[in-house]
Amino acid sequence: MPNKVSPLCLEFQEFSKGFPVHVMNITHGEEKGYSDHQHDFYELIFAYEGSGSQVISGKIYPMIQGDFFFIRPNEVHRYHSDAQLKIFNILIEASCPKRSSMELMFQLPGVDQYFQKSTHQSSHKITLAPQHEKTLRNLCLRMEKEIHAQDIGTALSLNNCLAEILLIICRASSIYGYNQSSEKPSSHPIEKALAILHRDVTQPHTVARLAQNVHLSPKYFGELFKEHCGLSLQNTLHRRRIDLARDLLETGEKNMTQIAMEVGYEDPNYFSRVFKKICSMSPREYRKMCLN
Repeated sequence: MPNKVSPLCLEFQEFSKGFPVHVMNITHGEEKGYSDHQHDFYELIFAYEGSGSQVISGKIYPMIQGDFFFIRPNEVHRYHSDAQLKIFNILIEASCPKRSSMELMFQLPGVDQYFQKSTHQSSHKITLAPQHEKTLRNLCLRMEKEIHAQDIGTALSLNNCLAEILLIICRASSIYGYNQSSEKPSSHPIEKALAILHRDVTQPHTVARLAQNVHLSPKYFGELFKEHCGLSLQNTLHRRRIDLARDLLETGEKNMTQIAMEVGYEDPNYFSRVFKKICSMSPREYRKMCLN
């Protein structure tokens, strides 16, 4: 029996330009990838165009536009590009979360689970809303320019950009993610509404009903919700449901009708249409990516 090939080990100093944070803007053509590897730094991956897949610690994650991945030091992973895939790789020196000048940004709710050892198994992926995608892409481009220029204050600018990126992840996690922050009591009416939505995403939530729960008029609540979340209530609900459906499709255990019902859609055909609109592929195509 042939010996198992050890994963390639990468070191932060191979990429760093002398700063504790580095960013790379990478374009992959079709059928390109990277074999099993690991590294001594944190890696954040933002897919902003195209599609592909990530395999992290043995779990397959299809990768589509708007996905944001967290990879910890020494986690074995690889990726594959199915179509023209464009990503930003943000590399963070392993010591950064412990630095007194940076530790607060790594302790944000929804972010902290990725930068500290935890007893629970957290996902490696979070989906971003459209307005988050645009802001995050601009921040990555700004970081790229700063690293190239290496001007006065570059280190401070990189830290500030990283803090803004992690704040975006914190807020996206409260809207679409699975962190506990959405379950904690909050005085903010939209946070209260999101907690209700998260508790039972399969219910036919309406603006009028949620507005009544948080003691606001439907008109004002709808405007406030869209301002806070970047999407209407119904579109936010669809995104949350489809994110749950993606997790179920990745396991490969339930059929499409079962998954549609479990995430709140009585009509499997309607579920497929919503899924394709958000993910740019059908649920069956998505599952096929998981099994490759």
